Amino acid sequence: MRTVRLSFVGIFAVAAAACLWFAPGLLHGLPIVFAATITAFAAVFATAAWTVLRSSTTLRRWAIAASVLLVLLSLYVLTYIRPEHFAAALWTSAALGYAGLAVFGRRTVEATVSKPKPADTTVPGDGTSAWVSKIAALIAALGAVEGTAHWSAWAWRHRLPLHESPTIYLQYLAAVMLVLFLHEGGHALAGLMLRMKVVTFVVGPFRWWMEDGRWLFEFRALDIISFLGGAAVVPADMENFRRRKFAQVAAGPVASLLTGALAVFAILHAPDHAWAPAWRVLAYFATISLIVAFLNFIPFKMGSAYSDGAKLYQLRRDGLWADYHRLVAAIHATKVTELRPRDYDIATVERAAGTIARGADELNMHLCAYAHYLDNGQLAEARTALLKAEALCNASSLEPSDQWYAEFVFAMAFVGRDAAAARRWWNRMMQRESASKSKTHRQHARLVSRCALLLSEGRIAEAAEAWEEADAWSRQLPKAGASDAQRHSIQLLGHALHERLGSIA
Repeated sequence: MRTVRLSFVGIFAVAAAACLWFAPGLLHGLPIVFAATITAFAAVFATAAWTVLRSSTTLRRWAIAASVLLVLLSLYVLTYIRPEHFAAALWTSAALGYAGLAVFGRRTVEATVSKPKPADTTVPGDGTSAWVSKIAALIAALGAVEGTAHWSAWAWRHRLPLHESPTIYLQYLAAVMLVLFLHEGGHALAGLMLRMKVVTFVVGPFRWWMEDGRWLFEFRALDIISFLGGAAVVPADMENFRRRKFAQVAAGPVASLLTGALAVFAILHAPDHAWAPAWRVLAYFATISLIVAFLNFIPFKMGSAYSDGAKLYQLRRDGLWADYHRLVAAIHATKVTELRPRDYDIATVERAAGTIARGADELNMHLCAYAHYLDNGQLAEARTALLKAEALCNASSLEPSDQWYAEFVFAMAFVGRDAAAARRWWNRMMQRESASKSKTHRQHARLVSRCALLLSEGRIAEAAEAWEEADAWSRQLPKAGASDAQRHSIQLLGHALHERLGSIA
């Protein structure tokens, strides 16, 4: 893998050099914005080459950005400029860009003892095909190129304005963002109409999410060319869940299909109308909307994420997959409803772990089993589930999500009674702290794990002080099942602390 990555250092470096070579020539007879744009592209390629070479922590983002840019530039030149002597080189460049997305687009899992089943392979019963999943991105890219070329030819035949400038990149980006917004908005609106609550909404670099009863916002500049979106909704109740979830999932591609069809209608009626100059943006929007709609009705898997079509297939069938979707919904619902970890369907949790839930999902299943048993006061079972989660982490490069680090410290110290293991997890948590978007929440949750750690190390006075702060924080949490479970854990810890104080007295 290192050899492959080093090969991309050369590819990105050559791309940067090519951009810098052509930039001065664009200054003759063309606006300076052309040269500035190409120079900016060169900076992206050069930064990607440097971060890959140095194995920087931002390696993945810059490499993905450079790979996407390589694809877009190559396809743009092939579509609009149509050079006679460089067509083969440009197609090769586009292929290398797709190869870069394949290499850097997913986190590799290198096992040190035994490697868990990778999350990006076909799982029995998930409705996907390995070959369809592999070519889904290529189908989308080819559809975008062919759609754009078709509308350009149509516009030329109908004598619509064909002025081209670097603003077409901004127009294309605006069209993508609008498509994502309407697609994810379809999911979110349908969820609200079906007694669900929106907890996360993502459109490219714009991210909104709910935490501790408050909405938070973050702008991630490097995700501006990710062309990804998401809308996480959770049911307020579990009545008729499958039927409601099926409609909510289908609402996204249906919204894209309807808005894409409206855009096609607007383009076809653009000649001799006031919106004729905007035909290109409408064409971009129509093409992308229809591709997103039809592609999302097809069951496929991209990395560890499933298309809407795959989710619809899984929800329609009886069995473990349908139960798993219901379980995942219940897990997320604990943040905004009265559902608690003790209410999880533990049978589905244990059946899913290692079968349909693999990699990071399998790790989450073990952690959810731990939370279920802890919330029910079954400490021995909680410890067993936790040890399974730790074993999975130790056997691979898998890492728990940020919010679970403090829980690992608490569990090792309080449930496992292992001060040394708790201290190791504490140190790992401190090393990752700066990377988390939920830093404020984790600083508060850390009080609970710190109290358990100090108690396991026999530092009773410090543990009592930490517990007082943790208890005060927990009382301010919103009314929700996850918050109630957190308060329950603090109460268990408080009882253990009082017992130790009593024995000392």
